[in-house]
Amino acid sequence: MSRSRRSAGLLLFRVTEEAAGERDVEVLIGHMGGPFWAGREEAAWSVPKGEYGPDESAEAAAAGSSRRSWGCRCRPGSGSRWASPGSAAARR
Repeated sequence: MSRSRRSAGLLLFRVTEEAAGERDVEVLIGHMGGPFWAGREEAAWSVPKGEYGPDESAEAAAAGSSRRSWGCRCRPGSGSRWASPGSAAARR
């Protein structure tokens, strides 16, 4: 019996505006750690995320992962905008 694994993360971004009036979007991504990813650059960058089980919501898992990864205390209703992109299956 195969157990599907679920993970959730936050995509943190900011919109910047330059003096010329041009706007840009900056996105926070992280380099995956551990010995497997050491010295690798290609396909080693991702939205920080963590796995969660059936007893935890995706939002709680994403907030906990961001807190552990970089100390960001983000949670729904805290003045930030939350949107769910839905779910996707990873290819193996």
